[in-house]
Amino acid sequence: PAPDQNGSTGLTKSFARHRGSFCPEAILLWNSFESVVFPAFPELGRRKERLYALGAAAAVMSGSGSALCGLFRDADRANQAASFFQGAGGLAFIHRL
Repeated sequence: PAPDQNGSTGLTKSFARHRGSFCPEAILLWNSFESVVFPAFPELGRRKERLYALGAAAAVMSGSGSALCGLFRDADRANQAASFFQGAGGLAFIHRL
């Protein structure tokens, strides 16, 4: 990603805001289209933030916004996040890497 006027990339901001420490997996999870989609559809941004609140080490919007993906280090937290989104009327799938 290109740096903003302060020389920071979205990845740098994501590390600082969500984990306070380096998350190597997050480097692979980047979608520049988030900066266009989230302002137009703020609920998607809130859902990405919810993934972090539920324990995701990294989260990203897929493609043009058809899905959000969270990367969890802990299976229990992944299951809790899936239950939360399913309970809110969404679809959630868990895949072990």
